[in-house]
This record gives sequence, structure tokens and C-alpha cells, in this order.
Amino acid sequence: MLATNHRVLLERLSKHVHYHVGSKSKGNADTERAIRTIKENLVWPNEFATPFELQSALDKWMNDYNTDFPYPSIGYKTPCEFEQKELSKTP
Repeated sequence: MLATNHRVLLERLSKHVHYHVGSKSKGNADTERAIRTIKENLVWPNEFATPFELQSALDKWMNDYNTDFPYPSIGYKTPCEFEQKELSKTP
């Protein structure tokens, strides 16, 4: 039953993921990779008593991911730093 609840929550969350093809030839591969990263780092190694625990952990994980870890593919900046830099370029 618990696994079913988590599956339902993940399905609900995945409906909020926006696929962006843009100019990349790899389509939604980036989105698929992001979902896999969440599963590998948060969902699979942990057990949650309720879907609400999973949601709380996911919120924290996403905040940490976006604010605490620099990535080589975006110039060793965090996603938030990269976004702020890109937004400052907009006229």
C-alpha cells in the first residue's frame, strides 16, 4: 500500500514537469535524467512512512539541489546562480 501511495505521488509530481525540447536534439532526455537523479538520490535509498514525508523530503532535496551544489555543465555555478546570471542578461 505504501509503495502505491508513493507511486501516486510521483505520478502527480511528474505531471508538473514541463518538457522543453528547445534547440536540443536530445529532446526530453534532460528531464528524464532529472527524474532519475531524484529517484537515485532520494526515493530509492529512503523509506517514507507517508507520501507527505516524501513530499517534505523532495522539497528539501530540490532546494539543496538548486542552491548548494555547483555543476560543471553550467560553469560551476548552482542552478540558482546560473538562473540569476541569465535573468540579468534580459533587457
